[in-house]
Amino acid sequence: MKYALLFRVGKTQMALDVRCVSHVLKEMEITQVPDGPDYVEGVFAHREHIISVVRIAGKYGLDAVTEGRLFLVTVEDMLVAIRVTEILNVIEVNESEIKSGDTGDMPVSGILTRDGKPIMILDLDRIFSKKDRKILRALY
Repeated sequence: MKYALLFRVGKTQMALDVRCVSHVLKEMEITQVPDGPDYVEGVFAHREHIISVVRIAGKYGLDAVTEGRLFLVTVEDMLVAIRVTEILNVIEVNESEIKSGDTGDMPVSGILTRDGKPIMILDLDRIFSKKDRKILRALY
């Protein structure tokens, strides 16, 4: 990883390889999905796609995020929006800076420390399990 998108979910700083991110979006009008899982906020239309909005906070027990920013990632052949509290910056990351560490159930590939603060580097493949992908595909 050379560059990462740095963002906050609640008070927790996280990052994701920028190659995984296709767009950062302004607030969209989101339609709730009846009987969807708690971590799916809803769906919205973007260009020619119906996109599911996933709350990382709801999925992993972090502080609830009901407003904030969205960014798009590609999961298999689906575009999925991830809800975060705030997008902070794009940072340069050397692989040697990323350390392994216990993060509980969080889907991270490692932890980076900047300005004395830990930043969880998310692993996109682990965020969306096969079961999650099946659920999101049904909403797609």
